[in-house]
Amino acid sequence: VTGKYYGRQNPGYQSADLLEFADVDAFRAGTVSQTHNVQNYGTYFAVKDGKHFGRVDNNTNAVQRVDIVSGAVEASSNVAGMGGINSRDTFNWAGWSSMNFMQTATGMYVLGGDAGNTGSGLIASIDDNLTTGAPISIPNKNGSPLNFGWGFGFIIADQLFLGESFNSNNVVAQVDLGTGTLSTVDFTLDGVLGPNSYWGNTVYDHLTDTLFLNERNQDSLYEITGAAAQFGVTITSSVPEPETLGLMALGACFLMVRRRRSHL
Repeated sequence: VTGKYYGRQNPGYQSADLLEFADVDAFRAGTVSQTHNVQNYGTYFAVKDGKHFGRVDNNTNAVQRVDIVSGAVEASSNVAGMGGINSRDTFNWAGWSSMNFMQTATGMYVLGGDAGNTGSGLIASIDDNLTTGAPISIPNKNGSPLNFGWGFGFIIADQLFLGESFNSNNVVAQVDLGTGTLSTVDFTLDGVLGPNSYWGNTVYDHLTDTLFLNERNQDSLYEITGAAAQFGVTITSSVPEPETLGLMALGACFLMVRRRRSHL
């Protein structure tokens, strides 16, 4: 399934319909080639080599690998150190986003809240067998124990970027996944329609160097082309893999990134 895209209609809630798109143009147009019956909870998920990676339920740190053709659960595991409680272990808009799969050109990561209820976030690499690497701690943005404070996230190459809030167009933090270093950055998503954004999901397509962002208030799909350069990331290589988005929206609007200042 290399190069195909996948989406869901209702991210955050239990959903069995996994929508398959033949390529990026079909994804933009909302042209579904087929639908698979794969149960999923939560917002961010991944599809790789015909396997769906996502949450088992909406209140634990359990994750699973499911064959998208047969719907059979092939493996399941608990992600050590991460919590699965809605609101407490999530992005600041909740949405059952306490266990979030994100893909890169070379593998996958899972991002969630610290099970110790410290208000911190954690991100760790995770392989096809659901084995995780050593987690990187992400400080809470606002000091609140209700969640880990950030609004949304995406990975470009080995750099995790974090949005200030679900209703903000500002990207304010960058985590180097190789070193664990967190830096303050200041990017603005320019060109968003309307004054009140509600960012529900994102995905970076390394094949086209495009970042897709789903805005829930207007049910709109935005995209940023040439995303690596706009966020100051150097891409050294690319390995074709399928890409995913947790909520399908028809049509695409284009954004530019405005970099006001950086402390990297």
